[in-house]
Amino acid sequence: MITFRKAGLAALAGVLGISQQAAAAPQVGNALSREHTLAVAGAQIPAFLKLAQEVLSALSAIKDPQLQMLTQPATRKMMLGTDPLTDDGLRQIGIDPAGEVAMVFDKRLGAFGHDPIVLLPIADRAKLLGFIEQRGGQKAKVESKGAVEWITFGQSDRFLIGRRGPFTALLKYGTYRQEPDVERAFEAFVKGSGSSLGASNDWQKALTSDAAAVFGYATMGALLHKPRHEQRRAFYGQRFPAFAGQIGPSLEAMRLVATPEGRALLAKLVQDRPTHLSRRVPAKGWGALRGSVNLGSLFDGVATFLGPDMPMTAAQMKAQMLQRSCIDWSMIEAAFDGHAIVAADVADLAKSGSHQIPTDKVQWFAALGIKDAKATDTLLQSVAKGCAANGMPKAKVRTVGQATAYTTDPVTYARAGEVLLVSTNPSSISLANKMSSGKSLEGSAAGRLLDSPVAAASALDLMPAIEVAQAKAPRPLPKPALDELARYGMVLTRLVLDGDGARWSVEPPDALMRQIRAFVGAAALAGTMMRGGQQQAY
Repeated sequence: MITFRKAGLAALAGVLGISQQAAAAPQVGNALSREHTLAVAGAQIPAFLKLAQEVLSALSAIKDPQLQMLTQPATRKMMLGTDPLTDDGLRQIGIDPAGEVAMVFDKRLGAFGHDPIVLLPIADRAKLLGFIEQRGGQKAKVESKGAVEWITFGQSDRFLIGRRGPFTALLKYGTYRQEPDVERAFEAFVKGSGSSLGASNDWQKALTSDAAAVFGYATMGALLHKPRHEQRRAFYGQRFPAFAGQIGPSLEAMRLVATPEGRALLAKLVQDRPTHLSRRVPAKGWGALRGSVNLGSLFDGVATFLGPDMPMTAAQMKAQMLQRSCIDWSMIEAAFDGHAIVAADVADLAKSGSHQIPTDKVQWFAALGIKDAKATDTLLQSVAKGCAANGMPKAKVRTVGQATAYTTDPVTYARAGEVLLVSTNPSSISLANKMSSGKSLEGSAAGRLLDSPVAAASALDLMPAIEVAQAKAPRPLPKPALDELARYGMVLTRLVLDGDGARWSVEPPDALMRQIRAFVGAAALAGTMMRGGQQQAY
């Protein structure tokens, strides 16, 4: 039997999947204060409704009676009194279906110590109040106090209400106690003053579409809002003033906004340069995560990034590393180029997670890009001698494939051409070593992304995990559903540095809806496996 938790998971999964042509930032920013807004999360109703219809259409193929209650318009209207997933249904309760909705945390209300302010595009308040009264059985009592009104339903629910631009602002308010500070803060929000958030560079850089189904924006003040965080808030806010995310028809991305000082710090940590590491990853059934760090300035970057909380300088961190591992950081800089990829067999991970195979049988490896082969051999020989400071014994020398490998239980490592391969499963090293001339990801869409000049990228083939779950599910998905999931291919993402900071995105830009459907299918099947033969919704 389907639960509300399952229904919520499916709905949330759908929310994470639409897109559209980028335009301007969401219009709600024009109604908010640049100085006082800590965070805002919202949705653009037309795009959200389009998404909802896509998700419900997909879910309607699952023949479960209780799920059908969500997917059928007539059933939704019977249960709720209207169908809130259609334009007409929203108009019937006084909501403008062309508007935006948002939740706002305003620092005048004491950061996160109070409920958020809700902004709604109410076109006809009488209709909305009538709908609430009809469904709740409580008559609304309205009291006016200047720019703010109090609306009370019965003895339990009271709201402060006021107009802010094209929006109606609502704040849930205590019934049995008066909070003059809250009333004054809400009135100040409604009246507005100073520059708008929507006109700020941070808002416009962070959010680049006014047609996203879901969007979110936050400042460093949202993360570090307590008084004891004042020093850190100033430090990070000076470098990274805002971060945001949007999901909507051709835009699925997250953005960290950085000042020039912040961008210089990011450049110390990571680098955007191409690689050829995808040639080591099998073309089918694997997932891979690639990252590129700036080895020459990494410790400086870490020391700076940790800011007021960093007790050591870069030089002190390097000295501590030498003391604990017997490895001088300069040897690592000389040997490696900073590029690395971690790859694993997705089916093995799924089987290990469900206790079908032991962890040490999972096929996986890490490949580190080599800058200088001679320096790498010198480093390996040094590591192979062991380190008395941390109790690491001497390594055992063995041959894995055609490569000389060193094993310090449980890790085996070997130089293979332009990479150093590392794994707890020696057969994975042999596989990766052979893959350079075999059928790898190189040249595919996933391989081109992994090797492109980015700070980080990932490629994940979800179908093997779904197939593992499918084999054990009491109620497996029908073949048409599996065929549809199989068409979606890999989940691809990238992280790049640019003139505005750092940007994470899904590739191609309209792919997330398909990938989330595949993920939900796998999660549903995994849930079926865990609960054995109980009746399931999927």
